[in-house]
Amino acid sequence: MLTVDRLLTSDGKFPKRAAFADDTIKANLALLCGRVNALLSELGVGSVRVSSGYRDPSVKKGALKSAHRVGMAVDLVDAGHAISRRCTKELLLKYQLRREDDDYTATWVHLDSRMPYGSIFKPWLESNRYLRASERG
Repeated sequence: MLTVDRLLTSDGKFPKRAAFADDTIKANLALLCGRVNALLSELGVGSVRVSSGYRDPSVKKGALKSAHRVGMAVDLVDAGHAISRRCTKELLLKYQLRREDDDYTATWVHLDSRMPYGSIFKPWLESNRYLRASERG
């Protein structure tokens, strides 16, 4: 089961990140945890590992407007896409989530609580083209 603490620290890998999170970020993470836990429960998924949760302002990884920076996104380890391929648009809509297209995520599933709910989106890069996971450096 996901918890706010697990998302704040990316499963304990970055314990100092919790100090940067204000009440709004913690509330966003609590809402995200509830939605993702309900989705995982419906999918029959037991334990999961957090690849990336909250990203504080000092983190240079990812987009500046990333949902991770405001506590609205989580990346879960998903080798083989066992979770992402079962996250249908209907289930994502039911739990007010969206996910990144698994063509762009090599070994994880990105879930976030931004609208439009139920969508499966492709990451947009500054170069104005999509970059598949296999094309990333």
